[in-house]
Order: sequence, then C-alpha cells, then structure tokens
Amino acid sequence: MINTKPVSVEINHAEKGFVTLSPVWFGVDRPVTGGISVPVTMVDRVKRAILDGVAYPFEKVATDVNGKTYVVTGMAIMGRRLVQDLKKLGY
Repeated sequence: MINTKPVSVEINHAEKGFVTLSPVWFGVDRPVTGGISVPVTMVDRVKRAILDGVAYPFEKVATDVNGKTYVVTGMAIMGRRLVQDLKKLGY
C-alpha cells in the first residue's frame, strides 16, 4: 500500500548554510524522489510541510523504463518564493 504522505524526510547538507530536503515514500521501489535546497533557518518549516503532504502533494505512482515504481508529486513550494509559499500553505 502506498502512503499519500511521505513517511520521512531525507536531509543532506548542500553548500554552506543550506540543506537539501527530500520526501521519502513507503511502498515504492524508488522511495526518495525530488527535493529542495533550503537555508538552514527554514528546515523545520519546510520539513513539516513535506511531512504533512502539502509541499509535495501526491499525484500518482508511476513506473520507470526499468519497471521500478516511484511517486509522482506536485510541487507547492519553490526556492525563490519559499517564504511566501510556506505562508500561503499555513507554515
């Protein structure tokens, strides 16, 4: 069974002062898809929005050319408009 919200968030350090947050999905062959680099000061807000399923809204499960499944999502937050997008979503 596929969760329609990510089960966790993978955090990787990017360049100085930034980290990359990626949603992790359960029930698919490729659980980590996409991600966004954010300033370290925004990590908690963005992580909450991802875990609540609003930053990367679930659309469907797809299959790649090798037969592996992955989650296709929308993207409700963008780097340049990050603060405004989070406020609009209630974060």
